[in-house]
Amino acid sequence: MIAGYANSRKITDALKLFDETPMKSSITWSSQFPDTVHGYAIKTQFDANVFVMTGLVDMYAQCRWVDEAKYLLKMMSHDKNHVTWTAMITGYSRNQDQLGAIECFRDMRAEGIEANHYTFPSVLAACGEIMAFWFAVQVHGCIVKGGFVANVFVESVLVDMYARCDSLNDARLTSILDSLFLYLFSCK
Repeated sequence: MIAGYANSRKITDALKLFDETPMKSSITWSSQFPDTVHGYAIKTQFDANVFVMTGLVDMYAQCRWVDEAKYLLKMMSHDKNHVTWTAMITGYSRNQDQLGAIECFRDMRAEGIEANHYTFPSVLAACGEIMAFWFAVQVHGCIVKGGFVANVFVESVLVDMYARCDSLNDARLTSILDSLFLYLFSCK
């Protein structure tokens, strides 16, 4: 119920219900009202810390407040790192904004930030959901170039993405070629 009120932005009703709840928790409250946590970060001057800001971006996105997460990302002019970008890409993907995830990945790369084994599954899942085959092929190139073909999570999402894009031959070929690539370069 508290979450329902929070998602509807009925803070007074949520607060009243929270006050009536026998077992209260600050974690429960902060997960329902990320703007309260954000306000505290500003008040205590932690809003200049990239780790705190990345946590806020992730928290907003997990609470389905994607516009707020996007705004924070935009306000972090030069302090963004791959963790910050990945939090936003994952937030878009989890909130069914696949184009947002793809655009965010593109923006991250345009700023010269390299993706990692946490970033690729989220952007590939977004590509698979909307069948963005040609963009996914480019992401696959980044995976190979970055040396992430050995990561089982990246490879499994890659195969899933090709299958969702109705390209089962590419999914099979990806698995075979990646295995061959690993074999050839692991032998000395």
